[in-house]
Amino acid sequence: MGLSQSISETVRRSVLVWFNQWGRDLPWRKTRQWYPILVSEIMLQQTQVRRVLPYYHAFLKRFPTPGDLAKASVADVIRIWGGLGYNKRALYLQQATRAIIHLHAGKLPAESSDLLALSGIGDYTASALRCFVHGIDVPVLDTNVKRVLGRVIWGSRLVGPTEMFNLASRLVPTGESWEWNQGLMDIGSAFCLPKNPKCPLCPLHECCNASPDFSAWKSGAKERPVMSTVKPRRFQDTTRYIRGKVLTHLRLLPPNSTIGVLDLGQQITPEFTKIDLPWFQRLLGQLNEDGLIGFFETADGQQVSLPV
Repeated sequence: MGLSQSISETVRRSVLVWFNQWGRDLPWRKTRQWYPILVSEIMLQQTQVRRVLPYYHAFLKRFPTPGDLAKASVADVIRIWGGLGYNKRALYLQQATRAIIHLHAGKLPAESSDLLALSGIGDYTASALRCFVHGIDVPVLDTNVKRVLGRVIWGSRLVGPTEMFNLASRLVPTGESWEWNQGLMDIGSAFCLPKNPKCPLCPLHECCNASPDFSAWKSGAKERPVMSTVKPRRFQDTTRYIRGKVLTHLRLLPPNSTIGVLDLGQQITPEFTKIDLPWFQRLLGQLNEDGLIGFFETADGQQVSLPV
């Protein structure tokens, strides 16, 4: 599906005018330096802005320069990351920073291939860094942006990633990609919500193909637009939850100390018994392979600690 030049321009102007007046005041938007932007982008992966903000400030206070992060111990990096979740991102961030220092003379590369070779950086983050650091006119397709563009352009029709990327690329306004991408993110966060969008307040309301369906549903004239009915697993039942609990307990240990596997399991859940050891040991083995913990044999049995 294509958009006429006039509609494309209407969408662009609506986003840019709204953003210039109402865009969120976020600390990583006040700089074009690669290091704080990289920190924010890694932290924002699968994590909401309001949760990231205090961790972002604390992290940069502890590691204010790329060199500070590069020379820090892995254990220190994991400790300061504690509570943010997806702890492997902390290792990726440190590894990527070290690579930028040692392989790129401390300058963030601008080519996608070089960025994708860095730890923890996929297509989205590479595009975000190219746009937000280097000012390159590329679409930055996070979940919010995909939802906004999908609804505005295609309404209720589902589209594949290639179709989305191609049209999103054509929409990026030359020389204003920073404002454009940030504006789409903010509109998705403030108005174009996943389940209950605030269509009448949205600056794209008049040119959105999905808005009439949502408005009709809210007025009672139409059934609710189709949404996913898959019931998610409880977070407490997921492997990620247990991995996070392990790291939370290890962060509380005195430096250079260890804890036995059985003792650790019983601290995580009082119902833990020796019957649970096999799956727990497999989980710890995965954490060890990821570089997030030390997992080793001693005369006292299997012991766990943060990485040395």
